[in-house]
Amino acid sequence: TAHKLLKPFWYSLLKEPPELTIFLYGTFLTHSSFLDILPMYALFLLFVPIVVSQLMQDRYWLVLAVSVSLWLSVQFGVRSEAILESVSHGWLHLQTCGFEFLAWQLLFVMGIMIGVWRVRYPTVSPTPARFELWLLCLVIVLVLGMAQTSYKWLFRADVLTWLPDSIVQMRDWLLTVHWRSMSQTKYISPLRLLNFIAIVYLIARLGARYPQWLTNRWLAWLGQHSLQVFAWHIILMFALTPIGFGAAAWSKGRLAVPWEWNIVITVLVVASLSIPAWLHTQYRQRQKAKKQLLACSEAVKVVNPA
Repeated sequence: TAHKLLKPFWYSLLKEPPELTIFLYGTFLTHSSFLDILPMYALFLLFVPIVVSQLMQDRYWLVLAVSVSLWLSVQFGVRSEAILESVSHGWLHLQTCGFEFLAWQLLFVMGIMIGVWRVRYPTVSPTPARFELWLLCLVIVLVLGMAQTSYKWLFRADVLTWLPDSIVQMRDWLLTVHWRSMSQTKYISPLRLLNFIAIVYLIARLGARYPQWLTNRWLAWLGQHSLQVFAWHIILMFALTPIGFGAAAWSKGRLAVPWEWNIVITVLVVASLSIPAWLHTQYRQRQKAKKQLLACSEAVKVVNPA
């Protein structure tokens, strides 16, 4: 397991010349395991000023139409890797791994739209408070969640002995409609998008009704040091890979430690996220103190030039 996870990192370092490796990593055209979301995030940030400027001109429908069109192109087979390779005539190869950029941008743009809306119209909620809409979203989340989590479980021989025929028929129907392809995460399939929108609506309405439930000072503090926390967690993931740590390893029977220890390690890893946030806080405070000291010394020189 460790070899498979670490191979993409070390192999790309050893295969290419050092100067090309630096270029590929510096431009996010290649990356190691656990870092596949970082290039996408960096690319999206480049377009934030353009999107925000359009939203500030109340062109919400234009922004949404462009974003949805890109997402739809992915559903019909368009891939960002193929586009870059075709434009560069085969010189550049993009690794999207678990995130197709043209699909995931829709979620990013939707978040920007909601954020700009809340800044410009703080008294008008972007999510209408309607009970029937809340009930519909709740049903969608429950049905899709149960179908996704129980999909493999419904094929177990010991479960089939007592499973009602109606559930078996539902399972077979899911097979006929290609449930897995309709719920893919990488390409944000329609069912994934529907589930995401329903969850966002439920959380938004929960926050509007009970704002104290969604207020956590620790999470807000981590968010203020997001890049440092992200880098820290990547280091931890590489360090824990050799012991087969993670829920995916546990579910596939590759975990090299008891599940009780897996829970303990998970809690410790989450708690350790405070370390990079605290270190960065201390660094900022020291830099601020140095600037204040320098400003004071400059002021003294002005008052007493001699």
